[in-house]
Amino acid sequence: GFAVKTVTFFLLIKWFGYTGAITSSALCGLSVIVMNLSYIKRKFNISFKGFYRNLIVIAIGLISMNGAFVLLRWIGLDGIGSSKIMAIVQLGIFGITGVFVYFMTTAFFQLPQRIFKMSLNKIARKLKRG
Repeated sequence: GFAVKTVTFFLLIKWFGYTGAITSSALCGLSVIVMNLSYIKRKFNISFKGFYRNLIVIAIGLISMNGAFVLLRWIGLDGIGSSKIMAIVQLGIFGITGVFVYFMTTAFFQLPQRIFKMSLNKIARKLKRG
């Protein structure tokens, strides 16, 4: 974990700014999880095949979400130097965009459907019912 953090931290901050630090931390945590699961697999002969695929899809969704945030910052939405109202509006745009990009990316890879064992239409109907 420490090696991954050391290698990725400064590069990702240079490329993505503060979200690079967050991504570096996520990659560090991911590497620790993978190492621990590998140890458990060897020690107890347990298969994590489906879990690893889901973990990779989640990581792809997070990277896509970070890419959307980078694009928003490139077009000038950063919340810095704005009034409080504009900063809140920009924060809302970041939040809605992040959730949308993450959901669309993971839905493309069938993650919500696999976790909930139902189609996206059925998930949407259940959410509407409350």
